[in-house]
Amino acid sequence: MVGRSGGEAVRRSSGRSDGPSDCEVSVYGSVAVQGSTTGGYMKQAFPIIVVVILAAGIPVYGAAQDSPYVGLGQRTIKALSPEDIAGYAEGAGMSLALAAELNGYPGPRHVLDDAEALGLSQGQREAISAIFDSMHSQAIAVGRQYISAEQRLDSLFAAREITPESLREVVGEAERLKGRLRVIHLAAHLETTALMDREQVSRYQHLRGYEGAEQDHGAHH
Repeated sequence: MVGRSGGEAVRRSSGRSDGPSDCEVSVYGSVAVQGSTTGGYMKQAFPIIVVVILAAGIPVYGAAQDSPYVGLGQRTIKALSPEDIAGYAEGAGMSLALAAELNGYPGPRHVLDDAEALGLSQGQREAISAIFDSMHSQAIAVGRQYISAEQRLDSLFAAREITPESLREVVGEAERLKGRLRVIHLAAHLETTALMDREQVSRYQHLRGYEGAEQDHGAHH
């Protein structure tokens, strides 16, 4: 049939073949609804909202998305940032001793930085300086070995020469070296704390802005 809006309509029957339908839906977007009180038709236009998704404005599933790794392909060693490389090469802490630092075990470098405020004796300063020097020299040596291991891993992948065997070997070596670095830094915190008294450890926590970490961990009384 031809709807009253001027376009072809689809009639949905309410079960009666000889009566008017409950509604007529025009292909042009108007809906004719049967009136409930007059028995006739009440024309009521319901605008049909058409949502158009523009490819340029809204991402479509399956389309290329920006990756968090964009730009990292330019790194010398893909797994290490330039800052990481510099840190490991210079024997920096690299957050490897957080388990100690944030649980009440002061590190030698920061203790020496706050020597005056902590009231360190001359003997303490000398002993902690020796701990720091040993830690630092070891960290530089092992840190550079770790960088070399990561470089080798990166090179094997870049050259398409990686194999399951070389993968296990190189990754195992890199992780072994990184583990050694953690031990070096954590051990220095342990040794430093053993040379401090409880009050100095507590003061260190306050100076560093740590809360709830004033435990006595082997500090002298």
